[in-house]
Amino acid sequence: MKITVRTALLADAKPIARILSEVGWFEEFNRQDPNLQVERVRSFLRETLNLEERFCKVAVNETGLVIGYAHGHLVPYFFLPQPELYLSELFVAPLFQNQGVGSLLLQKVEAQAQDWGAGRICLCAGRHRPSFQQGFYPKKGFTEKDRAVFQKDLA
Repeated sequence: MKITVRTALLADAKPIARILSEVGWFEEFNRQDPNLQVERVRSFLRETLNLEERFCKVAVNETGLVIGYAHGHLVPYFFLPQPELYLSELFVAPLFQNQGVGSLLLQKVEAQAQDWGAGRICLCAGRHRPSFQQGFYPKKGFTEKDRAVFQKDLA
């Protein structure tokens, strides 16, 4: 399978929403009307494409189908000599998982980090997800840290 990775376009909102829905990990997203899902992704893409410190890359197969995507942004810290690239989303459509799509997307993320002068890449991975259980990120040179991830929902 030939895979191309390119910068996302607004027209990619529908296939990105489809991937998120197919993955099925986000109850709030999946409860929404499909048209609202697409509009939410489109709105976020519009914002992302207008900011220099954010990116969204899509993986496209030989037929032009978007089969995966990666989204991230640059985070500066006072305590680090270089900013960090935070990889907030990397998802591959279930039908195309374990075929090198995620690896190719991750290569492009690393290239983006280097282009921006980031000193490291950081991400969160659910322990129950196949990418964690299969050791995807450690195989790509990532180290699991012992920090706790805290979240507070603001309603």
